[in-house]
Amino acid sequence: MQRATGTLTTHGLVGSVRRLGRVLAFGALAAGCTASGGDESILVLKNVAPPAGATGGVCTFSASESEPVLVHGVLDTSAGTGYEFTAQLKSRITADTGQDDQRTIFVRGANVDLAFSDSSAVTAAELADLQSKNLLHFMAPFSAPLPPNGGIADTSFELIPAEIAALLDAKAGFTTTALEATFTVVGELAGDNVSSQVFHYSVTLGHAILLANRGPCASLPSTFTARTGNACFPGQDFAIDCCTDGATPVCPAVATGM
Repeated sequence: MQRATGTLTTHGLVGSVRRLGRVLAFGALAAGCTASGGDESILVLKNVAPPAGATGGVCTFSASESEPVLVHGVLDTSAGTGYEFTAQLKSRITADTGQDDQRTIFVRGANVDLAFSDSSAVTAAELADLQSKNLLHFMAPFSAPLPPNGGIADTSFELIPAEIAALLDAKAGFTTTALEATFTVVGELAGDNVSSQVFHYSVTLGHAILLANRGPCASLPSTFTARTGNACFPGQDFAIDCCTDGATPVCPAVATGM
């Protein structure tokens, strides 16, 4: 899907791959071989924010601990997408000189659990349907080599499936809710299973939650600069300024005033 060492170029996940990951036996990769006392081989550091200057849906991450962090996610359910999480991973494996290849972790994906913060956000039948479709407990597959001695990789995966956003957005009267996500990244090291610590992340979901209506386009001055949202993953985390041309919404807004 993407390169995860040095720099990373992100692209949307193919729908069939997402569905395949969800129907994989969830427990198959859950039991990673880790040392006792929380000494996991993989450390999940953060959700990496989009790099400055990214355009056109193609983003290059630097795999550096200095990259900015997103401490909480936001997903506009009207965007028709899921929530993409860019995990920064760090190896806790050490290697002597010349042993880097043998001590490189090959990451295979993340075991994800999702729970609604508000139990009234979905009905019991809707919750059972989501569970039957493996949308609340699933394996999100991705590949990334993680070199030893503090090596870092940035890699993106769909943390919240688009199907959940679509279900919520179709509900009459829906405004906002939150999903609490926990996940464990898993991989292989020299034939053994390894894993990360459990990482917790919260995402607020809402209808048109990131669209800011600035009124008629003709009323906006030519000096107006619209916020254009998330250049890497449209529909999440950052606001988009919109305006109206008659009855037609324009997003991002284009000022036509003097």
